[in-house]
Amino acid sequence: MMIPETVSSTTVDAQSNEIVKIEYDPSNSVLSFIIWIGTYLVYFSYLAWAFLPDSVLHPLGITYYPSRYYALALPAYVIILLLTTVLMYVGWNLANTNDPDDFATIKDRHDDGRQVVTKIIPARYVKCGNSEGIPDFGDIDPVEMSKLLADIPLR
Repeated sequence: MMIPETVSSTTVDAQSNEIVKIEYDPSNSVLSFIIWIGTYLVYFSYLAWAFLPDSVLHPLGITYYPSRYYALALPAYVIILLLTTVLMYVGWNLANTNDPDDFATIKDRHDDGRQVVTKIIPARYVKCGNSEGIPDFGDIDPVEMSKLLADIPLR
């Protein structure tokens, strides 16, 4: 059976209503299917090696195989390796995170010096379509923020 080099199909783009030609390479599907079958073959071979006794494997001609110790040891090593990797990743990120009271957590190098907030308005009073518009995104100066927060009356 010959596998065609490409398979073409056409579809209509929903947004522009233009006809779009899609080319598909079926060799990727064949390779994926072979890999899928191969993984099942390896998995069932592993199960046979791990659970079948020597009296069943020897008549089949399978006489040379690793110790059954590795049937449990290798999956355990892989699980421990994955857990260690995740813990190392979390630890690395925690070690490289600034302290909460560090000035860099409030203001960073992307700040262009603009004052974005002039007064704090609770979210329930902000309506869409106001005449002032939505202010640009930016960092708030810590001194200005302290002044604004100090002016808010407590309940």
